[in-house]
Amino acid sequence: MATVISKELADEAAAPRAPHRRRSVPVWRWVILLLTGVYFLIPLYAALRFAGIASFGKVVHQTGFSDALILSLKLALMTTVLTLALMVPTTIYVHLRLPGLRRLLESITILPIVIPPVVLIVGVLEVAPGYLKSTPYLLGLVYVILAMPFAYRSLDAGLRSLELRTLVDAASSLGACAPRCCPPRCSRSRSSSASTPWPASTCTRRSRYGSWPSTRPAGRCPPPPRCWHCS
Repeated sequence: MATVISKELADEAAAPRAPHRRRSVPVWRWVILLLTGVYFLIPLYAALRFAGIASFGKVVHQTGFSDALILSLKLALMTTVLTLALMVPTTIYVHLRLPGLRRLLESITILPIVIPPVVLIVGVLEVAPGYLKSTPYLLGLVYVILAMPFAYRSLDAGLRSLELRTLVDAASSLGACAPRCCPPRCSRSRSSSASTPWPASTCTRRSRYGSWPSTRPAGRCPPPPRCWHCS
């Protein structure tokens, strides 16, 4: 049997392979690509010709350039931190616990593109704190709303490409869990572990996916992860 299989594999390896044909690109795709490039490049060329290439080097030396650059970096950092702090936990929670609300969340996050920016600004002015209304940092809240559709869709696509449920199950099997799911119940204090050795015992790992026994070696106080219940 092994001889027959090896002979078949040798015949397949010796068989001549068909030449790889190069896939031709239709002409209309090149036409669309050319028109799109012209549409974007002509305004840039007009701006350079109107202002002059030499004038762009003088922008750095203009009064207030450094202040404007620092303010732009602060607003960008503020927008990034707030967007990630809001969208990452929300997207992960919806994927794990509320997958049926994914369509609703997609509809909600698309609203900043549908609603006119003037209406968004008026709404932000109504709910923004008073100390932010007289500062340029109010733009950070507006940028968070405008970036919400793009941030949610990029995070949603990334989480869909991962086996998120499998990762959560694997983390739970190693003892990880939410801070509220199961507080530690080890009666002995950690201060006495240095002088008195701990006896060998059987710990039970518990999570919302089930519970199973795990042997803890003697002579060591167990670390304080919340999903370990020592008996």
